[in-house]
Amino acid sequence: MIDATELLCRALETEEAWEWPETCAAEYEELLKQKLIRETASAKFRICPHCQEAIVINQLTDGSLYSDCEDGRVFFSQDSIRRWRPNALAIIALIRNALSLSGTEAELIEGKLYLLGSNGAPSRAFPIWLFRGGDEPTARETAYTSLARRSPAEAGVIVTSSHHVHSQAWPRGSKAILLQDLIKLNENGLDIIPAVIFSNAPEGIRHSEKQGRPPKNELNVVQTFLDRIGSGDAVTSTCKDEAREIAEIERKRFGDEARKLGQIQKVLGPYWKNWKNTGFDRAFKQ
Repeated sequence: MIDATELLCRALETEEAWEWPETCAAEYEELLKQKLIRETASAKFRICPHCQEAIVINQLTDGSLYSDCEDGRVFFSQDSIRRWRPNALAIIALIRNALSLSGTEAELIEGKLYLLGSNGAPSRAFPIWLFRGGDEPTARETAYTSLARRSPAEAGVIVTSSHHVHSQAWPRGSKAILLQDLIKLNENGLDIIPAVIFSNAPEGIRHSEKQGRPPKNELNVVQTFLDRIGSGDAVTSTCKDEAREIAEIERKRFGDEARKLGQIQKVLGPYWKNWKNTGFDRAFKQ
């Protein structure tokens, strides 16, 4: 059985509607609220558990769903006919914002290859692309040609759900990473793990920890803190200990340009105190 994150990544590879998940329904309800997935038309047929044939779904006056089979009447839940598709553009926007990407955002191949923007300071920036549908050989060939012909010539990181794309060599030393390593789905929605991008930066950039400057908005510290709470990584011992963890994240991402520990702790203080007062609630929203 695949988990919630793997299911979303697989769905991004296709254009088909998917059955509403039984084992991670709460996570997908949250994705629906955040408009990261869309609910589509309900199924009109279901596979009968008795005869294993596709049978038409009917509805009683009380709203109950059923189908008649040679072996008797079969009832279905409302969730069993729900269908959904990922909202690729909303997920792209979430990744772009979480990684603080800059520059042009573009759809290079319709529905398949997207330029999400560039990461890092102008002198060390590299592009990040999202590639969908990479299990199809013709799609991989088209994407390879598109990236090989791009001007200016530059290496970057390709985000994909396809293991075929992940294992393939790409133009100019670009490297493919799996989307399921970059995102994590939980009851609070979708978390992005920036370190996966930085550790797979193109040669010549990969070993540098300077990836630009932290955003001036201090609320980015708060957002990092909330993301860590949601993923279960936030430290409950002291505010200073949590500030150290966030400082280390910024150090790896921004090098010498990262905020100092004291700056982070000052911003974090009231939020960490409020979190403590909730009993370190995993659903803390500030």
